[in-house]
Amino acid sequence: MKKLLLFFGIVLAKIGWGQSITASGFENPPPTFLNPNGLYTKGSVVNGKNSYSRSIGYNANGCNCSGIMYIEWNATNLRWQFRFNASQSLCNFCPFASGTYFTNTADIGMSPPCTGWSSGSSLTGDCNSINPPDPPVISSSATAVCAGTSVNLTATGCSNTVNWSDGGIGATRNNVIFNASLTLTATCNNGLTSGNSNSISITVNPKPNLIITNPAAVSPPNTVDITLSTLTAGSTLNGATLSYHSDAAGNVTLTNPPPSAINISGTYYIKALTTTGCADIKPVLVVINDCGTPVVLQSPIDDYSSGTTLKKTNETILANNKITGNANVVYRSNKSVTLDPGSLGNPGFKAEAGVVFKAEIGGCN
Repeated sequence: MKKLLLFFGIVLAKIGWGQSITASGFENPPPTFLNPNGLYTKGSVVNGKNSYSRSIGYNANGCNCSGIMYIEWNATNLRWQFRFNASQSLCNFCPFASGTYFTNTADIGMSPPCTGWSSGSSLTGDCNSINPPDPPVISSSATAVCAGTSVNLTATGCSNTVNWSDGGIGATRNNVIFNASLTLTATCNNGLTSGNSNSISITVNPKPNLIITNPAAVSPPNTVDITLSTLTAGSTLNGATLSYHSDAAGNVTLTNPPPSAINISGTYYIKALTTTGCADIKPVLVVINDCGTPVVLQSPIDDYSSGTTLKKTNETILANNKITGNANVVYRSNKSVTLDPGSLGNPGFKAEAGVVFKAEIGGCN
């Protein structure tokens, strides 16, 4: 293979994010059918420096020829080199042989500056092996959350340092809480900084905040209305709708007794829920003073299946009702508590497995 020595100067300009360079200004160009000027795409690192390549096709002596031109660092000669690999496509003769062609620059060391090429030419592209990395790809475990709810953030495609637009650092960020809606991007840094990643918007929806004032105690036949606005005065609802429940999770809607006419002492729950699914739930304590009245509990009107209930009196308690589900019930009397065992046609008192039930002798007030 014939080796030609060409002396030329090269001007390289960086394109985009270090992905390509443009070569121009060869002092002693190869034959006119092989034009080395044009866009070179960044390839792998060769001898500690970036290499760049460009595929070409040319016609010589009636033959259609092709090849690849390279600009790369030669660690043995400590200089940049221009290398060409020729191939034959439609005939067996292409007059420009493959070979390696050096610049005529004097030895300038393993870390050449961006100047110092032959005859005053300069390299204005990437002189060293470090290039800005590709931007990472970011994602969030949720893009709409309630205030105070955390999200998990992830950045992929960056093996170096990930810097987030909100000041956070790291490829994985768990249990992050944002106080307001925002749009996030991230960059990858390996000494140089990439462009911005894709953007993700996280909407932080306002959460209601209930403030509960317990109602005053009443005596039968009076009842307590926990739907009155005075019980939630001072709350921040943020458009939430109120509902009333017998359980702390807010899953069992209060129907017996109705929330507007509660006649049984116990702990009930008020839930505020917005259209975006943000909720707050708080307990409200209802006290019915039956201290001077005997208490008779009949099924099904006095059956309990959830919540906490206290029935108390200074007189007697006769129970002929059912306690089921996850109810927590206490019967307290200063005289006696009778749990009716039932009779023909009357199932009597029943407390199913899983409930919390206590009957005790004690004061009413």
